Amino acid sequence: MKRNTDSHKSEQELKLMAERYCMTSEHSVRQVNDKLHEWGVESATAAERIISGLIKDRYIDEQRFASAVVHDKLMFNRWGRVKIRLYLKNQCIDELTINTAMEQIDEKEYVEILRSVVAGKSKSIKATDKWQHDAKLMRSVVQCGFEPELVRSFVSQPEE
Repeated sequence: MKRNTDSHKSEQELKLMAERYCMTSEHSVRQVNDKLHEWGVESATAAERIISGLIKDRYIDEQRFASAVVHDKLMFNRWGRVKIRLYLKNQCIDELTINTAMEQIDEKEYVEILRSVVAGKSKSIKATDKWQHDAKLMRSVVQCGFEPELVRSFVSQPEE
């Protein structure tokens, strides 16, 4: 990422750049703030003014961002609830917004994704016995962000 140090951009230019950035995909306030600093925003108050304007004009909407993250990380990255929640907290999204977005997860769909992740990872694990295989599988799937109790119920099931 290259910083623009050779010319200073006006606040209006930075706001237009931020609007274009927000039009490409959903972004959190933290991501936009980081991008503004990368582009060389002069002060924290200028960044706050730009971000306030973006929120007012609905270029940034943290509920919309959180909902998009929950959907995309579950469907495309195949992350579990734990990892998604941690990602959103890392983006400085408040707990109420996170909870509202997480409620959108369809339980049947979530279980099907978990089942598919378990099946996929199970095939790639090399182990000498069933106990070792199950332990490695548990660790691997839990690292994807799925709840250990839920994973355990799928790992301990006899293969069909």
